[in-house]
Amino acid sequence: MGMPSDQAIKTDVTEVDELTVLEQLAELPISRWRYRSEARGARHIGPMAQDFHAVFGLGDSDTVIYPVDANGVSLAAAKALRTRLTRAEARVAALEHENADLRHRLEALERRVDQARHGG
Repeated sequence: MGMPSDQAIKTDVTEVDELTVLEQLAELPISRWRYRSEARGARHIGPMAQDFHAVFGLGDSDTVIYPVDANGVSLAAAKALRTRLTRAEARVAALEHENADLRHRLEALERRVDQARHGG
């Protein structure tokens, strides 16, 4: 069942800093648990609503995690990870280029030293 998400029914819309959401997500305890009413074999994984509410301040209750909020946090964190990955890939490429340049310079210096040693 879908959740309404039409912009026409929303108000007070503001930008989200995805990197901040990712940092907040790192603070959120995640546990394995079962509901008291479930059979012993049933298990779940996830945060406690009180922790989720304390970290993100979303929703109108600290005893419920609304799927729309969990989804929003997950999407924002995924976008932040993509941003970090893109930055890391660019940094790796720059370092690889710098490393190749330094390797060529070192090889040239080693050739000069070799030539000087052998009377070249």
